[in-house]
Amino acid sequence: MNNVHNSITSEQLQFFEDDYPVELDEHTRLGIVHMLKRELQQLAHTQGRVSSDDAYQILFDKQIPAYLLGRAAGTLFKSDEWIKTSEVIKSRRPSNHQREIPLWRLRDKYDDEDIF
Repeated sequence: MNNVHNSITSEQLQFFEDDYPVELDEHTRLGIVHMLKRELQQLAHTQGRVSSDDAYQILFDKQIPAYLLGRAAGTLFKSDEWIKTSEVIKSRRPSNHQREIPLWRLRDKYDDEDIF
């Protein structure tokens, strides 16, 4: 998959995956989540499919350490607007050890229609 967010190196990502003892208030954390969701939607409109690595790349580009997202990272694709595709890629994040991660796409108007 041609991904516009392939510029980050695994060494650069390591800094953003390390755990730091900074706590954010819930309002700030939700702001980061909402920003990420908007950015992922825009990216999905341009390239079709996105992954959690894209979310980490967006954080990196905005110089937001990923640890600030915390467990909220698991909510990024948990809404009715996203559909998990059958495609997977190997993650570039060091902590994922090249584990396969799913690609997601935005739901379109045809996804809920019966074709028969």
